[in-house]
Amino acid sequence: MDRLKDFSVIYSDKLGMGYIIPEPVDIDSFINPVPVKIGNETIQPQEETTLSGYFDINPAKYVGMFENEMIFYLGCVTDLFSTDHYYLSLLKVTEKRIFSMFSFHAGRDFNLVKNKWK
Repeated sequence: MDRLKDFSVIYSDKLGMGYIIPEPVDIDSFINPVPVKIGNETIQPQEETTLSGYFDINPAKYVGMFENEMIFYLGCVTDLFSTDHYYLSLLKVTEKRIFSMFSFHAGRDFNLVKNKWK
């Protein structure tokens, strides 16, 4: 497997699209670690962010860009046999508009209006 999309891609009705990457795979080989500007903030790679309130429970760590996807690290799950790392993908449309995929054919756009995602 030599592309990020070759790994497990998951969809959630609440969170959107994400990737499950097994431990020996280094996601940094797929990601462009560049800052991203969303709303009034510029988020640096490896910086925790609420993304102007999008992550309303806990901040997520911004990893970088994969094509037009902003990739955020959510955490990992370890069992006796492996460790899987979970990443959330949000499509950046503009500095005030993002898109979250809820299934292969459906998603929702969010617009930043008065510092709130609507």
